[in-house]
Amino acid sequence: MSSVTSQIAQIGRRINYFRTLAADVSGYTMAVAADNNSWAAPVAATLYANNTILQDMGEIAKYNGQILRKVRAISAPGTPAGGVATAYFIVMPGGEYPTQGMSSTTVTTGSVSVLPISAVARLG
Repeated sequence: MSSVTSQIAQIGRRINYFRTLAADVSGYTMAVAADNNSWAAPVAATLYANNTILQDMGEIAKYNGQILRKVRAISAPGTPAGGVATAYFIVMPGGEYPTQGMSSTTVTTGSVSVLPISAVARLG
């Protein structure tokens, strides 16, 4: 008989994937800020094409109220299989802002930049 705790742990270890639903889903690099207590500003580093399969690496970063999730591409249209994929962060819907999930472009309000939400679907 398994306990509730072990079932939760099994769910956490399960590998999840995303599929991009639109072209040009932005992938960002993130680094720990100089004070080691927060994340530095995200830097746009790559664009994932439509229908790219992204593996969820299980790491989360939070920046300016937005939730970013670490992923790596495991298949992309027109690219060879194999090799080591570099991991980047994508912006997940559902952060602290009331309009999180609505922006398709970077919006700046005062000194806060809201990054575009990644158009992705969770696959499992």
